[in-house]
Amino acid sequence: MTFQPNNQINKQELAKAVVKYIKQKPGFDRNDYYNDSVYRADYYRYKKDADFNRNFSPADILEILEPLNEQDIVKNVHQRVEIRETETGYTIGYTAGQYWCTEYQWGMRETLKSWINAHLVSHGLPLDQLMTLPVIEVHPKYGELVYCDRETEVSVWRSERDGDIYQTVQRFIPGIAEYYVRTYYVTEARLYRVGGAK
Repeated sequence: MTFQPNNQINKQELAKAVVKYIKQKPGFDRNDYYNDSVYRADYYRYKKDADFNRNFSPADILEILEPLNEQDIVKNVHQRVEIRETETGYTIGYTAGQYWCTEYQWGMRETLKSWINAHLVSHGLPLDQLMTLPVIEVHPKYGELVYCDRETEVSVWRSERDGDIYQTVQRFIPGIAEYYVRTYYVTEARLYRVGGAK
């Protein structure tokens, strides 16, 4: 496992460590490249992930981590990202597959995206509430809007497809300043109707 905390996770210190990690420079060496086009390709690969990651402040990351339990934080760390506990907080490293310079930001981007997905799921509704709330409006892709909180900018839809019930959660994510959407399976509709999934 890439993160095995010995103590309760200090989310504020973890958020600071993530920002410190993503501020690292890649350390490209032009001498490693036989021409400029290959160098530029690697640089743009790094930059795409770095630009995403560097949108987040420690406060933004803390807001994403806040509703997550320790298990959700740990299991959503990318397998190549290593988070180690220290006496003063956390250090973060990356085990490269081929080339550290192009991969280390990608690994953290995958971790942040996984934490965002877990964050969205944490804002989902319990099944009974999901199924009994009245419909506010209908979205062609997400289904029936049953919950909308303008203060927290969370919206929840329910839908039924092929006999299964799904929940879609949308929330404005700080840092990248855009809405993220996560749709996930809740239960089989028939189980809900006979009361087996409550």
